[in-house]
Amino acid sequence: LFSAFDYFGGFTQDLYVITSHTSKDLWDAAGFPGLDFSGGAPSYPLRIFVTYSTYQGNLGGIAGADAKCNDVADLNNPNDGSTYKALLGISGVRDLTTDWPLMPDNPYFRTDLITYIEMTDQFGDFPATIANAFDPGPQANSFSGMQAGWITSSADITANCNGWTGTANNQYYAIPSSPDMTGGTTTFFYSGTAPCTTFLTLMCVEQPFVP
Repeated sequence: LFSAFDYFGGFTQDLYVITSHTSKDLWDAAGFPGLDFSGGAPSYPLRIFVTYSTYQGNLGGIAGADAKCNDVADLNNPNDGSTYKALLGISGVRDLTTDWPLMPDNPYFRTDLITYIEMTDQFGDFPATIANAFDPGPQANSFSGMQAGWITSSADITANCNGWTGTANNQYYAIPSSPDMTGGTTTFFYSGTAPCTTFLTLMCVEQPFVP
């Protein structure tokens, strides 16, 4: 649906309805697959990047990880005023139902806004296989705190370096160069356990603009 007007001896307003294509069809043709403004919450391309900088597990909690994702000095940060959150898990703090950085039913791209990563589902997670990995060649693997199926743990010494506050224990990590999200071995996105002293990257998810 769109409107147009002309001015000829007074003001007129006309409404036109496109019936041959849906809004999704038009966005697909424009090169932004998956967009659909026909109902529900609006969606538009958002970006994911993996930090150039690497860190150990004492990130300063979720807030500290978010701050690192917004560090404009990081060489992979687009540095255009957008806000990012770390794709990092702690049950009840950041998980699929709490402060989750991925929007539901939304398309995600790399920072070039050309390379399509994938569309999230209604819960804000990705399918078993995504179109393209977050980063084809990051500096290192990434902090995660999640197992296959986006399963998170409470702040503990096995999954998330005691809530991403220490280096004495272990963590679950991810491989952001893998498009296979099913998990299990080193060929998958969800990989395994690493010491909290390991230097890893952060996966950073752009947040919708709030005027």
